[in-house]
Amino acid sequence: CVMSDLRNRWIVPAVAVLSGGLFALDLFMPLGVAIGVLYAAVVLLASSSSNPRLPLLTAASATVLLITGAAVGPRLGSIPLWVGFTNCTLGLIIVWISAMLLRQRHQVEIHLRQAKNELEDRVASRTKELADVNQTLLNEISEHVETEQSLRASEHALATSRQELQ
Repeated sequence: CVMSDLRNRWIVPAVAVLSGGLFALDLFMPLGVAIGVLYAAVVLLASSSSNPRLPLLTAASATVLLITGAAVGPRLGSIPLWVGFTNCTLGLIIVWISAMLLRQRHQVEIHLRQAKNELEDRVASRTKELADVNQTLLNEISEHVETEQSLRASEHALATSRQELQ
């Protein structure tokens, strides 16, 4: 739990610093350079937080930073404008696909934990049932042994009384 708290403490600042660094880099890179895909790594880093919404929030802020970087970043005359916008769009697609896949993974982990807990409950319940049945069978066996011993004692007493009568 201490490791988790320590990890959560540095993730948000790391995401912020990396996002800011990528944005600063994006402001100095020409529009045709596909820097946007690097934001997917920041989204991946955000997924290691215990906050399940952090990857989506990171993807949203990466979207704002990508669009802002594309709008105010330098343009090279040798790179057509459509190439830059295509790169920006592809960066956005990769960022959001990463965020959605990480969200889906988180939901699957929740369902898996729930299924595991449900299975453990079912196993515990079935184990208790089997222990109860086992105890009932042991009690019945004990009763049968007592009945058998009583029957043998009665047979022995009967045999003894017959011999005395003869």
